[in-house]
Amino acid sequence: MKDPDVSELVTLLYSCFSGGVGYVNILLPEHEILLTLNSDDLYMAVYNAQGEAAELISQLVSAEGLFFREAE
Repeated sequence: MKDPDVSELVTLLYSCFSGGVGYVNILLPEHEILLTLNSDDLYMAVYNAQGEAAELISQLVSAEGLFFREAE
């Protein structure tokens, strides 16, 4: 699905985490970031997050008691 609106994205994410869809890849081309979510695992991968985006993600995961590990 290309350029979903908010309600379509929420429906897709709900479907992923309720077993309807195996995985979701979200590409943010303006920031060159890829988010991957997999319904079989309890993690989300974020690729190529730099600068302000990496800081925002770090704050979000800290607020939720999760971990943010940057690859070397």
